[in-house]
Order: sequence, then C-alpha cells, then structure tokens
Amino acid sequence: MKKGIIYAAIAIAFVSLSAFSVQQSLKKSYAEVNQQKGFYIFVDSKPLTEFEYLGEVTASTGGFGSSQYTDVKNRLIDKCAKEYPKADAIILHFITGSKDRAEAIRFR
Repeated sequence: MKKGIIYAAIAIAFVSLSAFSVQQSLKKSYAEVNQQKGFYIFVDSKPLTEFEYLGEVTASTGGFGSSQYTDVKNRLIDKCAKEYPKADAIILHFITGSKDRAEAIRFR
C-alpha cells in the first residue's frame, strides 16, 4: 500500500515537472496556425518545422478586383491550390504598393 502511494506521488511529481518544463521552453513568438481550405496559413511568418519550397504565386489588383485583405488572401490561396496541389501550407506576404505573394510549401 505504501509503495503504491509513493509511486503515485513520484508519478504526479514527474508529470508536474514535465508540464512546467514544456511551459518554460515556449517562446512568446510561438502560435497556433489557422487552416483555411486545407492549408496552414502563415502571414508574414514561417513555420519552425522543416519544409520544402514548392513555388510562388502573386496577386495584384491592378485597378481590377478588390484590394481587401480577405479577397486578396483568398485569391492567393486559390492560386496556390491550383498550381501546387501537394502543398501543406502557404506563407503569405502582403506588400503595400506592390504585388502580394504567396509561397507554397510542403512539410518534410
């Protein structure tokens, strides 16, 4: 009976220390990335996981269409999905006064 209590106390202490260690190793810049249309979407950021660069697409309003964030984002995602169907994620770059672009990537 005493051994069971001791083992349980050791297990609880181990789990508590492990959780504390994980919490201490997190950086302020870590985040959970949202998915849209089956892709992980990174905006002006990049994944920490190793990845392979597949290619890039651009979008420009050129006076036609909408320059709203959501519209441009959806246009870039759709273009990536069409040109790079094996992509796992998209890194979006919005550039004032220039073409916005998206990099299609696949995780290793």
